[in-house]
Amino acid sequence: LKSRVAVAYYRAGDWQGTITAAEEVFREDSIPMLLRMVGDAHIRLDDGIGLIYYEKVLERDPTDHLALRNLADFFYSIKDYDYVISRTEDYLTEIDPDRTSIGQLNGMAHYAAGNYQPAIDRLLHNAELGDSTYSTSYFLGMSYYASKLYYDAIKWLALAYKQVTQPDVTLLYYYGTAMARTYDREKGIEVLNEGMDKIESLQEMLYDFDISLAEVHDRSNEPSKAISYYQSAL
Repeated sequence: LKSRVAVAYYRAGDWQGTITAAEEVFREDSIPMLLRMVGDAHIRLDDGIGLIYYEKVLERDPTDHLALRNLADFFYSIKDYDYVISRTEDYLTEIDPDRTSIGQLNGMAHYAAGNYQPAIDRLLHNAELGDSTYSTSYFLGMSYYASKLYYDAIKWLALAYKQVTQPDVTLLYYYGTAMARTYDREKGIEVLNEGMDKIESLQEMLYDFDISLAEVHDRSNEPSKAISYYQSAL
C-alpha cells in the first residue's frame, strides 16, 4: 500500500510527495523501482542527489535499463561522453546487446565523441532491431555525413526529416548539403532554402525578444542592461 501511494505521487508529478512516501517504504525494503522513481524526483527537483539513487538501483539490479538510461542521460547532458560510452557498453556487452534504448544512447555518445564508425555500427544494429525513431535515424545519418558517406547519410537524414513537422536548422543544413553533394541537387536547394527561411523567421523574432528583455530590465531598475537590449533592437 505504501508503495502504491509513492507511485501515485510519482504519476501525479508530485516529486516531494514521491520522495516522502517512498522513504516510508525504504524503512522496510529498498525496492529498485521506487529507488528509480525517487531518483527521477530528485532530478526534477534539481537538488543534486538523484544520481545516487540510480546507482543504488543498479547495485541491486544491474539489468534495470531505465535507471541506466536516466543515469546516462544526465551524463550525456553534461557532455561526459566517455562515461556514457563506458556504462552503456558494459550493459550491452554483459546484459542485453539488443536493448535499443541503451544502444541508441551509446551511438549518440560515440557520435558526439567523434567515434563515427562505432556510432554507425551501434545505430545500424538498432535499426536492424526495428528502431526507426527520430534520434536513431538522425544520429546515424549524421555519423555517415561526418564520415563523408553522403549517400548513406541521405537515407537516414531523410527518414529523420519525414518524422518531424518542424525540422530544426541543423537537420535541414546537413540533409540539404548531403543531397547537394550527390544526385538530387534540386531537392538539396529546396531543403537548404527551407533552412534559410527558418533562420530568417528566427531573426525576425529577435527584435521582440530584445524589446521584452529591455523592458523587464528597465522595470527592474537596471538601465544599463535595458539600454544594451534597446540598442540591439535598434
